[in-house]
Amino acid sequence: MKRIIAFTTIAAVFLLPQAIGYGGFRLVENFDAMATGSPDGLACTGVLGGTWDTESEATGNVVIEDNTGSRVVRFMTTSAGAARGVGFNGISNPIEDGETGKVFFRFMIRTDSQVPRTYIGLITDTSSNPITAGLIGNVANLAVGFGLLDNGTGGFDMVKVDGSTILKSGLSRATWYNVWLIVDNTTDRFDIYLSTATGPSGEPTMPEPGDLVAGGIPFTSPVTDAFVGMAFVCPGGTIQSSRTYVDEIYWDGDEGLAPSQAAKRPDPSSNATDIRYDTVLSWVAGPDAVAHDVYLGTNLQDVQAASRTDPRGVLVSQGQTATSFNPGPLAFGQTYYWRVDEIAAPPTSTIYTGSIWSFTVEPYVYPIRPTTATASSSMSPDSDPIKTIDNSGLNQADQHSTSNTDMWLSNPSEPLPAWIQYEFDNTYMFQDLLVWNSNMAIEPTIGLGAKDIEILYSQDGINWSTLGHFQLNQATGSPNYTPNTQINLQGLVAKYIKLTINSNYSGLINQTGLSEVRFFQVPTRAFYPSPANAATNVPLDATVDFRPGRLAQTHTIYLAPDQNAVSNALATSISIQKHSFNLSQFNPTYATTYYWRVDEVNQLADPPTWQGNIWSFSTVPYAVVDDFEDYDDICKRIFFYWTDGLGHSGSADCSVPPATGNGTGSTVGNIQPPFAERTIVNSGRQSMPFAYDNSSSPFYSETTKLLTPAQDWTKGGVDTLTIYLRGMAPPFLEYAPGAMLLNGTGSDIYGTADQGRFIYKELHGDGSIIARVESLANTHAWAKVGVMIRESLNPDASWAYVLYAGQNGVRFQARLQTAASATSDTPIATPDQIAMRVPVWIKLERKSNLFYGYYSTDGTNWTAMAWNPQTIQMPLDVYIGIAITSHVANVVCGAKLTSISTTGNITGSWQSADLGVAQPLEAGNSPQQVYLVLKDLSGNTKLVAHPDPTVIATGAWERWDIPLTTFNNLNLKAISALTLGVGNRSNPTPNGKGTIYIDDIRLTRTANP
Repeated sequence: MKRIIAFTTIAAVFLLPQAIGYGGFRLVENFDAMATGSPDGLACTGVLGGTWDTESEATGNVVIEDNTGSRVVRFMTTSAGAARGVGFNGISNPIEDGETGKVFFRFMIRTDSQVPRTYIGLITDTSSNPITAGLIGNVANLAVGFGLLDNGTGGFDMVKVDGSTILKSGLSRATWYNVWLIVDNTTDRFDIYLSTATGPSGEPTMPEPGDLVAGGIPFTSPVTDAFVGMAFVCPGGTIQSSRTYVDEIYWDGDEGLAPSQAAKRPDPSSNATDIRYDTVLSWVAGPDAVAHDVYLGTNLQDVQAASRTDPRGVLVSQGQTATSFNPGPLAFGQTYYWRVDEIAAPPTSTIYTGSIWSFTVEPYVYPIRPTTATASSSMSPDSDPIKTIDNSGLNQADQHSTSNTDMWLSNPSEPLPAWIQYEFDNTYMFQDLLVWNSNMAIEPTIGLGAKDIEILYSQDGINWSTLGHFQLNQATGSPNYTPNTQINLQGLVAKYIKLTINSNYSGLINQTGLSEVRFFQVPTRAFYPSPANAATNVPLDATVDFRPGRLAQTHTIYLAPDQNAVSNALATSISIQKHSFNLSQFNPTYATTYYWRVDEVNQLADPPTWQGNIWSFSTVPYAVVDDFEDYDDICKRIFFYWTDGLGHSGSADCSVPPATGNGTGSTVGNIQPPFAERTIVNSGRQSMPFAYDNSSSPFYSETTKLLTPAQDWTKGGVDTLTIYLRGMAPPFLEYAPGAMLLNGTGSDIYGTADQGRFIYKELHGDGSIIARVESLANTHAWAKVGVMIRESLNPDASWAYVLYAGQNGVRFQARLQTAASATSDTPIATPDQIAMRVPVWIKLERKSNLFYGYYSTDGTNWTAMAWNPQTIQMPLDVYIGIAITSHVANVVCGAKLTSISTTGNITGSWQSADLGVAQPLEAGNSPQQVYLVLKDLSGNTKLVAHPDPTVIATGAWERWDIPLTTFNNLNLKAISALTLGVGNRSNPTPNGKGTIYIDDIRLTRTANP
């Protein structure tokens, strides 16, 4: 049998205003595959990737719920002043700079007493969690979008993001609307279309011309990055905001459009500042470009107007083929403008004029703040010398106030001269001192400001030298006072600088002061390390870079995993002239923290060496064999690379020939797109579904991936092959005495009535139950499994429950009376019990009507719960056993428990009861052997079986670590194939069927450096 793949593409082209034709949409998210509850951190289900993120989802302000027969997302502000939002990023078909794209979605604002106050727009943020309070609190960050604001008549208006213009008035609550955003990321303008919808669900359509709300709307701010996602936000306000619903989000980054021919993605990005003086300019070429003209200059008008026939001195490179340009050393602090014109191939050789980009070069000197300030005296604690370096009284324009509590004033009872001294964290070379003199409103008439000063400096605070005598200008005594004295510090090298004030501007009063000072240092040490200090996940072959000190001729690099060795210059070192090097020169290993420093050397300078600061970074913890992130639904379908029992019909469009299966009972990938799994993942956004059927010959199922080229598994100190597996747990299976697999669903075992599964026996009188929780699927932060004693099998029965709840650790909960609301140990739960993680032992003990909870890490030494004991009136005959809930309706949670034992008068065999809601009847996976086969280029193979057949049936992600020493018969420098299977390959016998998910096949390093 062979998998037959057929795709039907319907191309809908509609002529919108401005004669632009738009191609077909692709789904981002319709929420149908999402479980109700919080959507935080979930991969989008469409074919364009993306991951959901929320702000403060735990408050219940962002949820997935059912509405009008469709699953939707709802968001709101839950209290006055709060700011909330939901969104996604990581779209694989972004709207690039220089492209035009479109986005479609539906929304509705609910009818309630709250005020509509919602903003919706596109984002360029590519971070892992862009939906932050900073974004939500400043909707101006939505360069493309609109607001939905209350209009005081019971409805709402669509407005510009800045609130300046009503785009469409009189919109109604409880009405679903279609929205189209047509975004031109070349001209930084967009169109909005709007129409009423029949409901939340359904395929996207194209707008009619009459649906145009507004065209040519300028972006809120210019954008040169790509739009990669969306944000739906409710900014903080004085009242709670209405609930807003969103569904059916579709995206088209550039399909069906003639791609822009312009250069894009400039580096440095447009408007960037503090760009290093020796930067190399680069860009992404237009699709038809064969050459590039580069214009660069300091005059905007010249760069805008210049051409080949009128170069204006800014055409710095004509007809080059490379997509980078090295302008040579740039002027410190200078703003440059540049553009790249793209040249098409002959015979047309059309020139496509590029956008104007700009950047500002790093300054020669940088401001530096002292760590402490002391003085000979202070008038009061409110006029402490620290006020001269903490920005007290300064506004954003560097204007100083006239308040005496915003400046330093000496004690008038102390005679002049007075002094104020500044200490820095290290020795620096100083270039300038900027001074705001004492600036009280009485300054023009009283004249307390410092006048004649002497500047002293020291490297140790003991031995001092003088720079000379200077005079400070008098302040204006006005609240818009800007600094009016700048002193050249002439490159003095010091850690301490003291200003001795010999006189003030009055000459009558023995008092003086300063408002603010600002020092500027010449960066003589290496700075701005890349990777940044304390960076993580640094590749072993990363290029390490830094900004060089201004005086350096060579750079000595010390790097090692031993901080003391680096500090004492005992680590491995290299000397280089460039300010970058490849980390591989130091033979780094995975999962290691490295310390490094750069000493700047110039034998002709004084001092000849500036010892650098110590920085650190951590290398990536593993090497990826396959993380399943690169597979798609077109030419990189997962079953093209992982051979299964079905094979496939190939793809002529992708030049992929048909392939026969391997003859086993395996099926890789989902039957319908997306072929890779995007909901059940260990990390990232995809995993590999692997269905097995061992009920017929050959009674085992496997899939193989060829590693081309062969992989070297000996680099970077790796010593372990790690694979993550997950398989559905059965409803209930006691696979060995005292060991069980089980699953359950339900909103919670809590409140006044329970929803979950209870595996039970009967208990007469006193007794106890112990279990070791091995694993629990993470369906919710409060998914839980544990030992329970309850009065009946009714959902509102009283009970005592010692449980494990993932990130919430081990807890003690109870329903003290029938139909009462359950209660918990949360107010007094100890940090130790909350920190507990599987495997963990739990115990519940009944003594009459007193119930005691315990936990343990070894099953021998028990810690009593802080909540002990709880008094619950129960009959002599009760039920004792294991209870589980997923904490999410219609979502199944699995668990594995071992070492289950009971004491007391126990009768009956284990039985399963549905608490409050029907529990899953599907069989789940039965325990079977899972195995791995490796092959090297010489054809040698090695099979390794997981020692625990239940690993594919716990419902949780299970980590399988295999020491590489297991494969000592193979050439680990040339691993050519990897096979994963379920069943007994050496002694195949009929067995069951099921599905497992495989993710994150890695080479890891477990040994200490």
